[in-house]
Parts: sequence; structure tokens; C-alpha cells
Amino acid sequence: MTPQLEAAIAAIQTLSPLERKQLLQMLVQSDVTSESQHGLREKDGILVFDTESLDYVDFNALIDQSREERDLEQVGL
Repeated sequence: MTPQLEAAIAAIQTLSPLERKQLLQMLVQSDVTSESQHGLREKDGILVFDTESLDYVDFNALIDQSREERDLEQVGL
């Protein structure tokens, strides 16, 4: 996973459900050509990134890391 994608995921995770919905609406309204170039689309109200296989990504470890970073930020470390 690229650092840019990791940063984007981290930023999206900090959004409230309403903010995520608003972001999705803005992205879905964007140019169809832009969507196809970036692999971004909406499916059943969910923002979908079309990518190559992500089998090499340990999502559990990524989630654990995000939680640890959040906890450290909350205690001011």
C-alpha cells in the first residue's frame, strides 16, 4: 500500500458518518472519466476503490496500528 493511500484511509477514518456520506456524494458527482481513471466508484452507497489484489495487506495489523496511534494521540503522547 502506498503512503498516499495509507494517509487517505487514515484521513477518511477520522470523519464522522455524515462527513463520510458528504465526501462520497462529492466524489460520486465528479466526472465519470475521472472516476474511471482513479478506480473510484459507488456501489450500493459505499465508496469503492478498484485496485489490484490486496492479498499482501494485513488489514488487521493496519487497524491495530491505527487504533494504537489514535490511543496515543488521545493521551497526548
